[in-house]
Amino acid sequence: MISVFLRHHLTRAMRGEITNTIAHCHVRGLHSIMLHDEPGNRVRMFFADEANKMLVSGAPALAAHGHHCDVTLIPVFGPVMHVLCGRPTHCEDGDHHECTYSSGVTGASELVPTGRLFYFKDSKTAHLREPIQLKASTLHTVHVPPGNVAAWLVIEGHEDPAYDSRCYSLDPTLHRPEGLYRPLTDVTSVIDRVLRVIS
Repeated sequence: MISVFLRHHLTRAMRGEITNTIAHCHVRGLHSIMLHDEPGNRVRMFFADEANKMLVSGAPALAAHGHHCDVTLIPVFGPVMHVLCGRPTHCEDGDHHECTYSSGVTGASELVPTGRLFYFKDSKTAHLREPIQLKASTLHTVHVPPGNVAAWLVIEGHEDPAYDSRCYSLDPTLHRPEGLYRPLTDVTSVIDRVLRVIS
């Protein structure tokens, strides 16, 4: 069913009917294609290429974060590693830097440490093999090992009026907005690669 949905919307994107595409979305080598743009039911496909920088020196470059809405993650192919974070505990020897965050998807990209350190107890990392539903407030992150190619869908659901933009980074210096959030000029080649895998 997912492959039928994907083929339909990716073919539309190939014809130029879908234009909301972002190269290097959040981190280098991670690209976003909006497949269905409807409030409460948006569908994005994320594609990590083999040069992705989602994991740097063993640390996820994408900070642990919540969302402005409930989300469903659906694997398409490749080794997508999902990290479900436990409740953050404030402590002076914590390894996660609390940051305020603004996304380049909706404006200027900025990750600013607050100076507070946190520790996550009972975090779990697992290969994303089945769809997973997350409440907007659930803290998580994802990464694709360097040299690997992967794709997954994010379906955006119910908006959370209490959205909190704080996130938690193992290394805030990994977030460098230069070169991020550009139009995806080679969208056809990305779509072609995905279609070859799912066909």
